[in-house]
Amino acid sequence: MSHGIDSIAKIFENASVAAFLGAASAFILVVINDWRRLKRRKTHILPAVLKRERLLARSHIDGTTQVRADAAVGKFFENLNLHFASDTIQRHAEELSNQLTERQQMGLHHVASAMKGADELNARAVEMVQRISETNRSVQRGEVRALQDLPKLRVALDQLYGSELILLARAECLIDAYLGDKLNEQGDVR
Repeated sequence: MSHGIDSIAKIFENASVAAFLGAASAFILVVINDWRRLKRRKTHILPAVLKRERLLARSHIDGTTQVRADAAVGKFFENLNLHFASDTIQRHAEELSNQLTERQQMGLHHVASAMKGADELNARAVEMVQRISETNRSVQRGEVRALQDLPKLRVALDQLYGSELILLARAECLIDAYLGDKLNEQGDVR
């Protein structure tokens, strides 16, 4: 029995074997740490990002609804043009692809797409408000053509706000479905 233990002890005295065991142990620790880090991102960080974005979507919905109502009575305010973290959500979906189900990945893609679309519509609405302000100044200077353009611009702005509200509500609904594990097979709301 003592002979077997001595043989094993001699194997571990070999510098090559010791280096291999040290490297293998380090590799295993790195793999375990990476797995733990990815799991934490999936279960803590990504849900926190989504909850923050849901609050931002709600804030956008409330703000856009108010700005739209004000625009209907001739009060035009430039939106703050805040942007969603849609790129961050998309990056999480890509980096966590082996941790997420296909349904979750598609859901995050849908959330990011809705948010990007809302951001684009919001930017267009900001530009439209600027055009309306310029047109109002032209009307005040007595330019007749500007007076004809104003109703069309107001209708276009209202349509932009309406489309933006639809995308904002969709983003909010998708986030709720993702967080509540209520996505269908296509990663959409059940």
